[in-house]
Amino acid sequence: MKNTTWDRIVPGQIVNFIYKSKNQKSGTRRWAICIDPNYVYRKKNGRTTKLFIGIQIDQVGKQRQSKPVIKEIIDSLGGIAGMHDAAGRHVGRQVDIEGVVQDEKPRDVSSGEFRKVYARLKGIIRRESIFRSYNLRECRKRRVFLEDKYDFIPQENIKQFVTEINIGQEVVVED
Repeated sequence: MKNTTWDRIVPGQIVNFIYKSKNQKSGTRRWAICIDPNYVYRKKNGRTTKLFIGIQIDQVGKQRQSKPVIKEIIDSLGGIAGMHDAAGRHVGRQVDIEGVVQDEKPRDVSSGEFRKVYARLKGIIRRESIFRSYNLRECRKRRVFLEDKYDFIPQENIKQFVTEINIGQEVVVED
């Protein structure tokens, strides 16, 4: 786990954070794959609110998503990618969301890109009920951690990523 800020999160990263829903007395720790870290939603009255959109993998007190479901999510999003800093050093892995992560500005997910990602995941979302939107104002009250222990990611995906590195086909995401 690496401490980070809400402003530095990019789509595809696996993060964990404590979030308090409206009907909860205290917050619970959640793990999610980020789809859009700064989604702007326009309410019916004209006001806008910012949301953190993600695929919830786990929540304390509830059963974790099964590894086959997580594998299906990762495969439908586009696999695993390596994260590199500005100096070119490997700093971790993240989910490679096709069409979003390779942008020049990966934090700015357009509505078209978001619709494409949602369309790819629609069947899994309906079946598993894992799509979540979190109020960013509530999220920013607490820390967020970048997950670097990948016990959520099935070993098959990690082995595929390692073989892509050995072949030289690794997808690189600049931080």
